[in-house]
Amino acid sequence: MVLTTLGGGACLRFGYGDLVDPSDGKRDAGTRDAGPISHAGEGGSAGEGRSDGGAGTAGESGTPADSGTHEAGAGGNGDDAGNEPDAAVIEPPGDAATDAGVIEPPSDAGDADGGTIAIWPKCPERPGVLFCDGFEDPDMSRWAYPVFHNGTVTLASMPVRTGTASLLAKTEVAAPGTEARWATDVLAHQKSGDAWLRFYDWVPSTFTVTRHFSVGVMSEIEMPYMGFELRILPSLVDINATNGVFPSTLSFPRDQWVCVELHVFIDPNVGVYEAYLDGVLAVRSPPTNTLPAGGFTAAEVGVHYADPNQGPVAVYVDDVAVGTSRIPCD
Repeated sequence: MVLTTLGGGACLRFGYGDLVDPSDGKRDAGTRDAGPISHAGEGGSAGEGRSDGGAGTAGESGTPADSGTHEAGAGGNGDDAGNEPDAAVIEPPGDAATDAGVIEPPSDAGDADGGTIAIWPKCPERPGVLFCDGFEDPDMSRWAYPVFHNGTVTLASMPVRTGTASLLAKTEVAAPGTEARWATDVLAHQKSGDAWLRFYDWVPSTFTVTRHFSVGVMSEIEMPYMGFELRILPSLVDINATNGVFPSTLSFPRDQWVCVELHVFIDPNVGVYEAYLDGVLAVRSPPTNTLPAGGFTAAEVGVHYADPNQGPVAVYVDDVAVGTSRIPCD
């Protein structure tokens, strides 16, 4: 397991491997694990050598088998991180880099990318909002890249929070490197101030959480993919970050739409990670170093990463928004 330091603390490096990119097959520098945060904790050892970099965190102390599991999207195990050439070099497919992914107001939206992006009315078009999507565009053209390993991401007609479609992320039987997600890169190497990712998730009660899986992540897009993710555990949720795991006293509701807000105040000394569920603070880290060397770029939704011993899961996603100020639940 490769360790690096962030503000003097050890953190796991998340490595990205091959991903499915329908646009041009390029690797996703920040997805393939800008996802799960490696928990050095669940085993503290190189573990399975997953290359699903997540927001590598110190992790929850656990068994060696999981320690290499990157889940928060930031960093990978020593095994994968060093073996995949240029795995960290991710070029946004197609037009993803245009205007840093900023969505223009509805009046101009028809001209963006040749008219391929349509603004969904429920997207909060307001100052500070860099990206939003209600999954009404079947081609997913406004997203930068997908990552599918032992899982699939498709559009669904129900349950739907608004409009006619939602995103369904599903994973298969327990296995290493399980992830099914889409990412945007609109944060564009942000190195200071606030960054927010808001989305709605519906988690069915038809499956059992035996270990954990993450449903949202923000991270840098270059190695070591530092960042953080929100994980759903059997009874509670937590934040798994590059420099620690921060527990909550709240559980994630089932069979209903839940507004999830992930927030990071980016600072090398007094930075903070936060997660809110339906407007209620679920997790807040103490002041810490939240500044990745490459800044924050990637924001991902779906199943960012599932523990290798976690069985199949399914998550519906709707009304995603990314910005530099808080985007209220609506």
